[in-house]
Amino acid sequence: MARYHSCPHCKSIKTVRVKRRPVEKILSLLGFYPYKCLACDHRLVRSGEARQWRVRTAPA
Repeated sequence: MARYHSCPHCKSIKTVRVKRRPVEKILSLLGFYPYKCLACDHRLVRSGEARQWRVRTAPA
């Protein structure tokens, strides 16, 4: 299920996750990730989806 974040500046839902800056790396430890609005280039930080860890099993 996709999760959409709207831009607080222009209210568009055309946002994508972008590369983290040093300060944003600290925020990502708390579950907040950087997004960028494709309509107005505004950068925002929002809570993201929880990480899903893949568990590897030994070959049978």
